Amino acid sequence: MEVSPQESVPLVSVIVAVCADDRPGLFRDALDGILAQTLTELECIVAADGPLTPELEAVIAGFVQRDSRVRRTGLPVRSGPAAVRNSAVRRACGKYTAILDADDTAMKDRLQRQLDLLESSGLDIVGTRCQTFDPEGNTVGLRKVPVGETVLRRTMWLRNPLVHSSVMTRTALLREHPYPENLRYGEDYRLWVDLARQGFRIDNHPDELVRYCVNHAPKAHGGRWGRFTGDVVTRLRAVWLLPPPLALLCAPAAILVAATRLLPNAVWRLLRKIA
Repeated sequence: MEVSPQESVPLVSVIVAVCADDRPGLFRDALDGILAQTLTELECIVAADGPLTPELEAVIAGFVQRDSRVRRTGLPVRSGPAAVRNSAVRRACGKYTAILDADDTAMKDRLQRQLDLLESSGLDIVGTRCQTFDPEGNTVGLRKVPVGETVLRRTMWLRNPLVHSSVMTRTALLREHPYPENLRYGEDYRLWVDLARQGFRIDNHPDELVRYCVNHAPKAHGGRWGRFTGDVVTRLRAVWLLPPPLALLCAPAAILVAATRLLPNAVWRLLRKIA
């Protein structure tokens, strides 16, 4: 059934970045999950990072025709996740922006529950815990993230504390503090660390509100050395969220954790499973 155009400005803009590597089936499930949200005052911005496959374009065309809340934007040349999301944020109409990856799925009450937490707590950025599944759809388990502002800040040097696909924040914040486009990998991690150092409040919702697709192979973009150099800078910035004496003690450990990006893929996959 076709949804009639909404006259009101959407409250939440959901940004789904997609590239030619994404799977059409998982992408379709991601868009279905957005349109099934209990919070209906939304727009879904599909942001294409460069040319897409005909199959992905067909998925987008079907949703645009089906529901006026879906619109396509993007970049003509593949430029990386930071650049394409920044371009989508500039076009967002909602007071709040939520992120969803093209291979993940939001629980039907995700947006409403995150919005309630943002508006009642004074937080600036809210992520969620996540259920995990493999690319074939088999449930794997849970994605562990810290809950509690203090714990999150103190452990940020060890790991990215937010599942990017679960984040909701104010659109104005992302416009004032865009993703760093010089990074092709870990751009979201760098942004959260920099915002935390500026005093922005970050936390996770304690419930699993996103189904997150787990791929134990390292992402190709950024290159192994590029991933390491970006990661080590981010972690060294994050250690200064700790008291100075503890930060000095943790700095060498932060470098060692980042160095796992240089390991052979098989070893990296094993460590990822253990973590």
